[in-house]
Amino acid sequence: VPAALLDGGLRQRESIFVHPVRVADDVVGTFRSERGDNAGYCAAILGVVSAFVALEIVRSASHDDILNSRKRKHFEVLGKDDQATSGGAVRFGFQIRKYCQIIFIRHEQGSAQNQSLFLQRTLQQALKAATIRNQLSFYTDEGVFLLFCAATEEALRTNLASIGDQAVAEGWCCGASLIQSAPHPYPEGAAQAVEAAHLMSMRHRAGILMHSETGIDRLLRNQSAADILEFADQILAPFENEANGDALLRTLEIYIESGKSASKAAASLGIHINTLYQRLQRAQLLMGKDI
Repeated sequence: VPAALLDGGLRQRESIFVHPVRVADDVVGTFRSERGDNAGYCAAILGVVSAFVALEIVRSASHDDILNSRKRKHFEVLGKDDQATSGGAVRFGFQIRKYCQIIFIRHEQGSAQNQSLFLQRTLQQALKAATIRNQLSFYTDEGVFLLFCAATEEALRTNLASIGDQAVAEGWCCGASLIQSAPHPYPEGAAQAVEAAHLMSMRHRAGILMHSETGIDRLLRNQSAADILEFADQILAPFENEANGDALLRTLEIYIESGKSASKAAASLGIHINTLYQRLQRAQLLMGKDI
């Protein structure tokens, strides 16, 4: 294989060639081909094809950017113009229903070399995970916004759980607004989702955080790290002298992460639910705080 082709990104792996498709130095895909008798010809063909695909991706991305800008403007109108939210009007496949919720996927700086492509890819992955098709979605430099509307609150909760699973799998930090009756001030809901996503990122874990669950985060946000650690030490100190202190702390952690669902927490820990309740009672006694 000519050295020039190898420098262009072609790699040999045993009996196959692998050629990356690059857009702005970001690898967005690869072509693979079996190595035949004419290796140089095969390499040249792969190089040409990958270049054409990269050009098509750029063209498509430009079209998506234009459409994205129109959707964003429509979202802004929804928060200001009553006519846009009444009469069952449908725009971009989206229609106002009885209940709505906004989900925001935070774009962590430096997570991708090509920001636009990364945001478009994230948006498509989120929509694929969503269980509600009635949505208005767009992206900004901050991240991805998704406005969902449904006839029932339960449908929105199911949708939230599905996107939450995808967030964990992809390593996203997401926030969700309160479920509101539509129409309502959508910019306010977007602000709730953005704040929740920011607080989720401060937890240094992937997933989705409801704005209604950010009370402790907002309470501690303006406290110094030293004060927070001192408070935690005071609360958790009694566990150090407890024979099964580690198990109690782990049980407490899983119970809270499970939304205080005893059945989910017991299943995650692999223990009987009565054992869970016994551990929680002991933890509550040690802390002197209601759980």
